[in-house]
Amino acid sequence: MLITSASFAQTEVNVFNAQLQAGQAFSFNNNAVCFKEVVSDSRCPKEVTCVWAGEARVLVDIYENGKLKEEKMLIINGNNLSIDLSFGSKDYAISAPQLYPYPSANAKISKGDYTLDLQISEKSKESN
Repeated sequence: MLITSASFAQTEVNVFNAQLQAGQAFSFNNNAVCFKEVVSDSRCPKEVTCVWAGEARVLVDIYENGKLKEEKMLIINGNNLSIDLSFGSKDYAISAPQLYPYPSANAKISKGDYTLDLQISEKSKESN
């Protein structure tokens, strides 16, 4: 019995960086990511010692060719988690490495004051 398999390695081709305010979108290759809102921000404030570092949850809208494709939740917790997306024949990894400002025990952050740093990595499939 002969069993064959093909494996695919993904390598980064292009990396796009964007800094967005709530309501702003970043366009790339006929696609776009829109920073919709901060749903929650439980990150540990700077002046406080916490048992858990916490996380922020950010809602983004994903557009393909000008049409809303889906809504995704980005989780920012210091682990640089990403979400994978496909647009046509291209694959992307979208991550949210930073959300500013960082919480402070002495100040409340209004939802309109947040800035989201996005990193969008285009990937290509290569046969091994």
